[in-house]
Amino acid sequence: MSKKHEAGPAQMPVDPGPPPKPKAAAAPQPRVIPEYRPLAEGGAPVGPVRLSDYPEEEKAGWHRYKVVCRIPYETTHPTVYVLAPDAKAAEKCCREHHGLEPLPEAIAAKLQTIARELPD
Repeated sequence: MSKKHEAGPAQMPVDPGPPPKPKAAAAPQPRVIPEYRPLAEGGAPVGPVRLSDYPEEEKAGWHRYKVVCRIPYETTHPTVYVLAPDAKAAEKCCREHHGLEPLPEAIAAKLQTIARELPD
């Protein structure tokens, strides 16, 4: 039993077209940052994270915020430190971080999100 291999259709050269344009650098997004820098080698003391640790955001005039989400007398989510351009963006970032965005209206009405700008 021999199998005959049939020749397929002739292959046509493919024109790849122009090279893709390089994407512009995306603007920084508000994000949760650690409270302290990671432990340095050699056991150096640990220091708090500062805005100067993020040069792009510092140039853009961003701030560090300490944000808390809570429903009084029911629940409090852990405090997070956020790098954001303003308090509203910091509050939204915190709610997203804790999975609280979007919420049903009844719960959203009771939710308190408090952002406090930290000095640098």
